[in-house]
Amino acid sequence: MPTYMVIRYFTSRVSNTCEDCVKEKTDGYDDILNLVSELGTGSSNDVTETTEPAVQQHSLGMITNLAKNIDELRTEMTNMAQKMNNFEAIKPEKSLYSDIVRSTTPDTVQHVLVKTKDPNQQPRTDAISAALKTVPITKMTTNSSGHLKITLPHLKAKSDALKALSISQDVVSKHKVSAVRKLLPKITICSVPPDIDDDELKQCVMDKNPIISDLVADGEKFEVLFSKTPENGSKMAIVCVSPLVRDVIMKTSALYIQNMRCGTYDRYWVRRCGHCL
Repeated sequence: MPTYMVIRYFTSRVSNTCEDCVKEKTDGYDDILNLVSELGTGSSNDVTETTEPAVQQHSLGMITNLAKNIDELRTEMTNMAQKMNNFEAIKPEKSLYSDIVRSTTPDTVQHVLVKTKDPNQQPRTDAISAALKTVPITKMTTNSSGHLKITLPHLKAKSDALKALSISQDVVSKHKVSAVRKLLPKITICSVPPDIDDDELKQCVMDKNPIISDLVADGEKFEVLFSKTPENGSKMAIVCVSPLVRDVIMKTSALYIQNMRCGTYDRYWVRRCGHCL
């Protein structure tokens, strides 16, 4: 039999065997190796020995190498199957969404305000600078009221500054030190179901929004201030939230309440005079 016929025959038999193995999800490598053995020894009735010894030797050499490759492939697949069987899925520990956000959110600018006890005196910047010699400071400015405003790069610097100023006698004796509190953001929730009272609204939000619930359980703020129903309009609620809760809500601009998806948007109070258009 010519060489190309031997290889063609072998390829078709191996291909059919592999397809059967995939369909039946069984290990058919032994069947393939038995087929190679039959072809190599000439015991298969489907193969006729060629009359040319050189062609026969060349064909058997190619079949032997192919059988070796198949045997190596079977060993590799067996080892892989053992690794897959020995693999144990490790369940990750529960981590709050707030922890993930805090670890990836940069610190915001913080402020400390220093007032003099005597309104007719100016803050002593030399004593304040001496007390804060190890605390990173962004800048120190005096506002229109004559108070000294200290800008710090992050929350840790703010706490260190408050501690350092509170233990300095030169500062405490003539100054009042306080942390500048930022106003918390407010959000308007639209299309609130009319049968929900203000006291029930927070719990309804926690029930349908697990991420917000985890944040509140971790110490973040979500407080319902009031609700109102405009004339010929749907009920809306105004809530005060911490910056982290606000960021989470505004990523989807919606909250799930009962069987509804209620839209949300930031609530701002813009001051302007009567001459502004």
